[in-house]
Amino acid sequence: MSVEYNNYNKFQILISKLKDFKFENENDKNIFIFCHTVHQKIPCRLFFILGKPINTFLETKLLNNLIYHPKKYPHLVFSIDSKFNITNQTLSYSSSSKNFSFFEKIFLVLDQLLINNNNSDFDKENDKKLKEIPNSIQKYKKHPIYILESLIKTYQIIYPKRPILGYFKGEPIYYKSNIINLLTEKQLYRKGLKPKDKKPYKIIYNSKQEKIYLYAPWQTCKIEILEFDSKDTMDFYHENFIPINCTHINDDKADEVAELLQIEYRKCFKGFYNGFPKIEGIFIESKHKEVFEICLKEYKFNTRLDEIIEKRMKVFKNWNIFLKKVDKYNKIIDRLEK
Repeated sequence: MSVEYNNYNKFQILISKLKDFKFENENDKNIFIFCHTVHQKIPCRLFFILGKPINTFLETKLLNNLIYHPKKYPHLVFSIDSKFNITNQTLSYSSSSKNFSFFEKIFLVLDQLLINNNNSDFDKENDKKLKEIPNSIQKYKKHPIYILESLIKTYQIIYPKRPILGYFKGEPIYYKSNIINLLTEKQLYRKGLKPKDKKPYKIIYNSKQEKIYLYAPWQTCKIEILEFDSKDTMDFYHENFIPINCTHINDDKADEVAELLQIEYRKCFKGFYNGFPKIEGIFIESKHKEVFEICLKEYKFNTRLDEIIEKRMKVFKNWNIFLKKVDKYNKIIDRLEK
């Protein structure tokens, strides 16, 4: 507690000396106090209210108690603390969420550019503020913790519907972490899953009024491929697409080696890239894996060796052409000198 009391005394001395300074406005005063608290290592943070004009206010932590600013503003708000952590405070200190999405994107960029691993002195206070129940629909849309069922997407559900954290205009409030995305059969397929229930969890309609069947995670099971397909290629969107007792070999030369060894294989289709089919390796039976990998290594070595020899032969050929031209040029010079 000696450090806390020391900070408290230093802050009181700073406040008492403010009368010796003349500030043009409240912003200058707040910035002055913030700079001095940073210098004296007193936990403090400076808030910026992005209105017209821009205004500021301070929050300080003394004797483990937060001297906070209870007012909310109809503008975007962010803060910088004594450890130079920059935080978007709009959800906690603004009565409006206008332009919040755009503002949040800016902070995502700032997080990447200004990497700051300092633990803030106000982490607990930030969490406490964020856990306050929102008071507007717009804030529920943006809030990272709470959600209303009427605001979720058509392909989403809330499960389980408990606990109910309160009510907003008669509608239950749930944790946002309880949102589950329902998937179509095609989306499940790309994740290596398939529906195990015939009845979907939910049916919605697209713009053409066509039915779309959606399935919950507990209505699915893993895809199992028992054997090679009759076609030369097989889908490979997920590890579950590897046939039983088979191995995936991800190498551009794998199919060439399989042809040389005369073993059965299937090319792995991963989808389309820029309109062209993307093939990623092959499937072979696991019993061939050890021999195949040895042969693949040798084949790549020999192929690389052939490429090096071919490249050097081309260099030698070019040098030979060059030397012949030089010799021809020298003969012409000799004739002219005679």
